[in-house]
Amino acid sequence: MRRTHLLLLALVLVAGLAVGGVLLVRRDADASTPVRADRAAAIAGAPEQASDVEPGLRPAAGTYEYRGTGREDLSLLGGSTHEFPDRVFAVVSLDEDDDCAWRADLVFVEEHVERRDSCTAAAGTTDQSIERTTNFLGHEQTSTYDCDGAGARLATGARAGSSTTWTCSEARGAKVVYTATVVDRPTIEVGGEPLAVTHLRLVGRQRNKGKGDETTELWLLDSGLPARMKSVRTNDSSAGPLGTMHLRERYDYTLASAAPAPT
Repeated sequence: MRRTHLLLLALVLVAGLAVGGVLLVRRDADASTPVRADRAAAIAGAPEQASDVEPGLRPAAGTYEYRGTGREDLSLLGGSTHEFPDRVFAVVSLDEDDDCAWRADLVFVEEHVERRDSCTAAAGTTDQSIERTTNFLGHEQTSTYDCDGAGARLATGARAGSSTTWTCSEARGAKVVYTATVVDRPTIEVGGEPLAVTHLRLVGRQRNKGKGDETTELWLLDSGLPARMKSVRTNDSSAGPLGTMHLRERYDYTLASAAPAPT
């Protein structure tokens, strides 16, 4: 949802891919590189957590496997696509000095990594910051949003139909307003084990520095870790002389096991 990065990508492509009057697009730069669990941990830079670090209300540290499908498409210079594999990994690390703070690095492919810092306490789970790093056509871009903590993604004891709202802001001015609404509290099967979850509908809207929309269905464990995540995210941004760029991301992944592999 960041217009500045997409505009920079357009300018880089115009300046760097025009050779001898012919516009060249490197298809090898569109590669979607799947990763294994150990590579996901390396990308996340996750520390080897001591066994005496108690998670408390947070998810246990380690690497979690998710199974499903997903992809993202960028409409620029003929289009660029990242196909997500049927197995992706979320690497959870715990803050040893703050017993509510934890980080999840979700590695879809080498070219798309999302980092979320959260706090899980007795009142629920709040978003602290969101960082998304992608690589399209050989150009890497990172957007980081800090959240105001005004609303809980997962509020303890919230009833169906209740909602909370908060805002996450990027240093260069972009703002996304999120609203999380409780749908129900079902039981879903994870690795053959029935687990109680809170089903949320998370809606994000950005109307400055480009137009962005996100609708994400989350089935969260009490720790704040998703047992399932299903999302559609779009962004329309000006690409200067190239017109308007359209980004569309969609995925649906379910946790394979409630127990992580150690980092």
